[in-house]
Amino acid sequence: MAFDVLEGELATYVRVAEGAEFDALYALLADKKWLATFDLAAVPDKAALAEDFEEESWAVWKIVGEDSKDVIGYVGFVLNSGMQKVVLGFFGQPDISIARDCIPLVGRWYFDKPKRKFVCCFLAAPVPDDIHEALLDAGFEVLEDLQFVDYSKQTPYYIARETFEAYYLDKDDEVEELDF
Repeated sequence: MAFDVLEGELATYVRVAEGAEFDALYALLADKKWLATFDLAAVPDKAALAEDFEEESWAVWKIVGEDSKDVIGYVGFVLNSGMQKVVLGFFGQPDISIARDCIPLVGRWYFDKPKRKFVCCFLAAPVPDDIHEALLDAGFEVLEDLQFVDYSKQTPYYIARETFEAYYLDKDDEVEELDF
């Protein structure tokens, strides 16, 4: 598959498949931090999660550091209920430069599916001004007035297909560098 290994400028993104990679990701879900990262309230049934991967309602790439070759985090798309969300989590300190590197690459996988019109991300509130401005500069918009969102706890953002294509794909359908 064309999206199994994505080469960024700062890291390599390797799609999680069945077997040891899936098992390692599933084991992380015992940690509340990773449950929250993947927008889960509880650890899902392993067979059901494997089916979500097979049906591509979940697609996750491990982030392999350029220098260390260690897994430094995960990025992907999850559909647990409601809207499909982009998720990004790190083992250590979050790295905005990795976000700049990976979102255009994995976004191409997501928007390669014709029916997908937008993708959301939810950040803990209050979102720092620099992160908020960076997201707006990158083409994301705040989703206003969602009845199921407690805006005192989280802020939802989204990017539409048309915006993604305008920001990150040039005339030759090549990924352009994310500028935020």
